[in-house]
Amino acid sequence: MKLSYYLRGLGAQGILETAQGIIVGKPCRNRYYEEYKAVYSKILKEYGREDMPVLYNVNFGHCPPIGIIPYGIMCEIDATARTIKLCESCVL
Repeated sequence: MKLSYYLRGLGAQGILETAQGIIVGKPCRNRYYEEYKAVYSKILKEYGREDMPVLYNVNFGHCPPIGIIPYGIMCEIDATARTIKLCESCVL
């Protein structure tokens, strides 16, 4: 599965070591939802990051309903409350 390769690539580059959370978009028609979750869990365990909060099934990305999370701005993830807060303006 390509997702495994991508996540291991992030791990090999040290990105998983410094990341404070992962936001995963909603899969189209919820297809492979459980399989994707299993891959994230497996790879994070391989890199000793089982503690990392992962928000799954978030309404952004390529599948409806489509929301926008801009790249390059600080966000606050509250895994318990299941919220994402944009901490700075996303427009200039």
